[in-house]
Amino acid sequence: MSEIVFLQPVMALFIWTSMVWVWVYFAHMVAVQRAATELGRFGNVDHIGVATDIDDMPNTPSGAAPLMGEQPVLFYALMLVIAVTGGMDMFSLTLAWLYVGLRVAHAWVFLMQGYSRLAFGISAMWMLIVLCMIVKEALRVFL
Repeated sequence: MSEIVFLQPVMALFIWTSMVWVWVYFAHMVAVQRAATELGRFGNVDHIGVATDIDDMPNTPSGAAPLMGEQPVLFYALMLVIAVTGGMDMFSLTLAWLYVGLRVAHAWVFLMQGYSRLAFGISAMWMLIVLCMIVKEALRVFL
């Protein structure tokens, strides 16, 4: 299996993350345009214009953007370790694509509904997939 084929899930997640960032940018533009007439409804605003007391911030597209950038870092590093150390196989590739699919589903649910039990269940599944990949690779590398 080539490294290019093996790293396609990583690139797919990069593309999806970029799409979410664009979505968040446009959502912010709409919010800023609405806020031009109703700035007070956003609560307290600090000296650089950032809302400081929005209770439901994690349930907005703004809350999804950091999750898309922070959470997959372990997956990215793991995929690179697998590729560099020659551990590429169909099982790892299948797990990687499952991870990407669940990350896309999680972001979609989060963007449409905000934080929900469904989003939590999906995140639990992708966490288990990464843990499975880590255990598999640890056994391969150390044994």
